[in-house]
Parts: sequence; C-alpha cells; structure tokens
Amino acid sequence: MSDATRRPRILDYWRAPTAETVEASAIVAAAVAFVAAALGMLIVGGFEAIPITGWGSVAEVSAFAAAISAAIAFGIGYGVQGLPLNPAYAHRTPTWARWVDALALAFTAAVLVLLLVVGLGALLGDAFRGASLYGITAALLAGAIAAVTSYFTYLVAAGVSASSIATLLAFFLVSGCLGSMLTASDPLWWEKNLSALGTARDASGYAFGITLILGGLVVTALARYIGGELRQWSEERGLDAERGIRTITGGLVLLGIFLACVGVFPVDLFFGVHNTVATGMAVVYLVIVIGLRWFLPGFPNAFLVLGYAFIGIILVSVLMFFPFGYYNLTAVELVAAGLIFSWLIIFIRNISASTTDRRVAEVTRAVEGDPAAAPVHEYEG
Repeated sequence: MSDATRRPRILDYWRAPTAETVEASAIVAAAVAFVAAALGMLIVGGFEAIPITGWGSVAEVSAFAAAISAAIAFGIGYGVQGLPLNPAYAHRTPTWARWVDALALAFTAAVLVLLLVVGLGALLGDAFRGASLYGITAALLAGAIAAVTSYFTYLVAAGVSASSIATLLAFFLVSGCLGSMLTASDPLWWEKNLSALGTARDASGYAFGITLILGGLVVTALARYIGGELRQWSEERGLDAERGIRTITGGLVLLGIFLACVGVFPVDLFFGVHNTVATGMAVVYLVIVIGLRWFLPGFPNAFLVLGYAFIGIILVSVLMFFPFGYYNLTAVELVAAGLIFSWLIIFIRNISASTTDRRVAEVTRAVEGDPAAAPVHEYEG
C-alpha cells in the first residue's frame, strides 16, 4: 500500500480540524456522556421513582452530570481541535496563559450548562408538581441532557474563536447574574446597586461573585483571541498597527482583571478597592473606544460612531442618576454593563466580517482564474 492510499493514523485523523472529524468527535463525546450520565443516575436513584426537583432529583443529578460532561467535552475539543485553528493565539500566548484560558472557558461552559439545566428543572417542577420518573426513564433523560450539552460544547470548543467566546461570555454573565437576582435573600437589593448582590453570604452572593470572577478570566482569554484576529486584519491591509493592537488587547486584559476583582472584593468588605476597579473598567472602556480611531486606522467609521453613541448614552444615564435622581445606581450600572459588552460583541463581529469579506474576494478571484486554485479553509465552527 502506497503512502498516498495509506489511512492516516488515528490521532492525526481526530486532530484534523475538518468539519467531518469535528462532527465525528462531537458525536463520540455525546455518546460517552450519555452512557456516563445514565449510569450515574441509576447509581444515585436506582430503579425506584425519582422526583423531578429537589435533593437527589432528576434535575439535580442531570445538571451536575451535564456540567461535568460539558467541561470534559469542552476541554478535549479545545485542546485537540480548537487550538490548531488558532496558531497566532497558540504561538503568542505563554503555556501557563493557555492553561488558564482553557480551564476558565471549560469551567464557564460547565457552569452555564449547570444553570440552564437547573433552571429548566425548576420550570418542569412547577409545571408537573409532585410528579416523579421511574429509574430507567430518569436515566435516559439524564443521559440525553448530558449528550446534547456535550455535543454542542464540543462543537463550540473545536471551532473556538473570538466570536464564539464572546457569545459564551454573554450567555454566562446574563445567566449567572439573573440566577443571583432571582435567588437573592434581599428582594430589594436593586434599591442599592448591582454590587449589593455580592454582599450576601449565601448561594446567591457566591454565585454573583463566581460569575464575575469567571467572566473576568474569560475576558482576558477573549482579549488574546481578539489580538490574533486584529493582527490578521492589519496584515491583510498592509497596516503597521502592532502598537495599537497591543494597547487594545492590553486594555481588554485589564478590563477582565478589573471585572474579576469586582467579584473577588465585595463592596461591603472592600469598599475602596471594589469601587476603584469598577471605575477602572469604565476608564479602560473609554480609552479604547475614544482611541480606536488611532489604534486601528481604517476601522469602519460606522462602528466608531456607534462607540461614541454608546458613551453618550452612558453619560446621559449617569446624569439621570446624578444630579437629576431619575435613575437609581442599579439602572445606571445595568445600562453601562449592557452597552460595554454589546460594544465588545459588535467589535468582534466587525473584525470577523471584514476578514470574511477578504476571504470571499480571495475565493472569487481564485475561482474566476482557476477553480482548482480556490483555497480551502478549515473548520471554524
């Protein structure tokens, strides 16, 4: 058998970042998760009737099984097939930082899955009050939930990019903060400020703190991925924007560190530190938005104007709080947080859209000249 017809080694096959191998890997991850979660449910609940919600319930076991499966699936997909798609990130990022990013992303995916399954279980528990499932049915349901979540988290990890990380971050922050709001021991927390959620020494307060800490770590990972995509963007245009790119990525890393510190230092225990890092987030955002025109010459003017408009809206909301007193501080914080992360997501989409346009033009030119010369791009999720 010649080298041309020899089947590739199994490791090389699974590491190949093609759509076929990624889908095959995701299916394998889902199958393993299904078996593990189903067996776990049978071990915990046996073959007797198991309640839908509550201690040792179908929802609880399914949530933890799905979260663990999702974390493992994300870690494997990220390490085996995700990193080869991002050589610029892998080459420029120290090993320790890649490990931190991988753990933060995997744990974030796991917590997000946990929150979603717990929330779904609570809804089903309210819809079917007093209902229970037999052991086999519960095991099949737990396995199905773990399989579905593992399948999709593997796909996200295998096609990891700045855009997918930003989407994961947005869903995670919204889910974590909403979960903390809904379970807050003080129903009038909103009369104070958003940071009041982290002052409670209970599950709600800890959930808020963990959400911000993990969110901050994910922002630092996102910053490194954005740096790689910005370098590709500048190289395609023949621009020398390395200094501006470093400033932007450094600012985003600082933004992530400040966000994590907001969770580490509750406002009731570390008032000065908490307010300093919270203010620092706003300052970093202002510097990046205002200086973007000089950091990245040639970036779309429509996006630059959008950034200025967001700053204007934030300033108006601040004025509505002080001196007019129309808004309370919680409303101002929600408006600012929503606009900052919306700006970040749109920023990434503009980078990706510009790169995609270049690739489409490249393929079109190749096809018009020689169809066989058209470039084949690897799987991107």
